Amino acid sequence: MQLQTSLVRVLVVDDVELWRTLVHMCLDKEPNLQVIGVAADGRDAVRKAEELRPDLILLDISLPKVERSQRRSTNSQGCP
Repeated sequence: MQLQTSLVRVLVVDDVELWRTLVHMCLDKEPNLQVIGVAADGRDAVRKAEELRPDLILLDISLPKVERSQRRSTNSQGCP
């Protein structure tokens, strides 16, 4: 019997371009992960999360252009 694994769709969000690139490269090596988007700031992250509906958001907690309460609200309302 073979187990079927589902693909986890990931949105990578960080304001440091080098870090986003490194994380993207590392995640690309994992067969069950697919990076579906990247964002550099909070506004772009919210827009892409609503548009792309990722399974997982890898988010820099000190991200500029979005308040902490806004992050929690967006995550709980539109994206599980």
